[in-house]
Amino acid sequence: MNPALSAIFADFLRLGLTAPRNAPAPQAVRDRALECGWTNPGRADELTAACAVLPGTDALQLCAALGRDLRGVPGALAAVCGYALPGVLALLLAGGLLHLWRGLGPVSAALPGFWAGLAAAAAATCLHQALPAVAGLRRTPLFLSVAIGVGVLFFIGLKPFAMLMGGAILGVLLLPEQPTAEAAPAGKFSWGFGLALLGGYAALAVCWFLADPALGRLFLAAGKADLYGYGGYGAQALLYADVVRARHLLEPGPFTEICALVQALPGPQPLAAALYGHAFRGLPGALAGLSGALLPSLMVLLAAAPILPVVARCDWARRAVYGLGAALAGLLLGLGGRILHDSLWSAPGAALVLAGVLALRFGLHPVLAVAGLCVGGALML
Repeated sequence: MNPALSAIFADFLRLGLTAPRNAPAPQAVRDRALECGWTNPGRADELTAACAVLPGTDALQLCAALGRDLRGVPGALAAVCGYALPGVLALLLAGGLLHLWRGLGPVSAALPGFWAGLAAAAAATCLHQALPAVAGLRRTPLFLSVAIGVGVLFFIGLKPFAMLMGGAILGVLLLPEQPTAEAAPAGKFSWGFGLALLGGYAALAVCWFLADPALGRLFLAAGKADLYGYGGYGAQALLYADVVRARHLLEPGPFTEICALVQALPGPQPLAAALYGHAFRGLPGALAGLSGALLPSLMVLLAAAPILPVVARCDWARRAVYGLGAALAGLLLGLGGRILHDSLWSAPGAALVLAGVLALRFGLHPVLAVAGLCVGGALML
């Protein structure tokens, strides 16, 4: 099977538009790949397992892996661009609408509860994602403690990187080993190609820093959120730690408002860096955030492509990702608590957040939840 690059782009674009929100993104990509005959079940399972443990956004990496199998590196680029395009366009539309609303001046200022409703939506979505993840750790009490401890430490202001690495190390050391099937034959890892990718990434980072140091910092922050956030909502906590706390590129209020919009939109969560960049540097900021969010996942996948069968059956990587996932759940819990404390520390605000968590828990679409919380905020606060 050797489809045209335009056909690969169109098929993955359709997937980005139609992937269900109530299913894990990698699972939706896998199912679509089998429906279209892009791969066979054995290879699909192998790629899904490998992308689940590779650093980066797993859904984007699975698209890249499937595209690479079809047409090499150009196929990987076509698949990633097609899958990510709907999310990018949705972000640009949301950013434009938010800018337009801010530009109304007296009208938006007359509705302070609207902005409080956005903050409630951000806190509710974070907590809605974090609480089930934390509760799912109850069978491993140590990692439940890790998640709660990380949430508290992030809430009071500690940097997340050491907590993530600590969770990963605990996972490798303390989780029991599981027997795995013998890995399928793998190719040879190309150190030259990997170093070339790393060199290109470093050169692009230098270009952003030379253009504007703030854009260079955003580029690197987006890359860290992409690699360590694994494409989930935990990326928002990592972006908050860099963009708001460490680099002061945005104030907490604007970050929270954008966070609420992003979590109601399709696409991988690290792409939010594009909207955060647009908020403080316009189009150059959006491009810096977008390139920082997309490139690391793609580079890791392309570098590791020859050894994906080995990666898929690597037990210590599975254990590391479990521990890191516990820490990510804690970060998201801490971010939800931080937003609640900073923006909504009142009985009506807490009630609004609780209503949002319950609405999402019972299946209300995130767009409707955000809209409802904005209306509720305008009426209550």
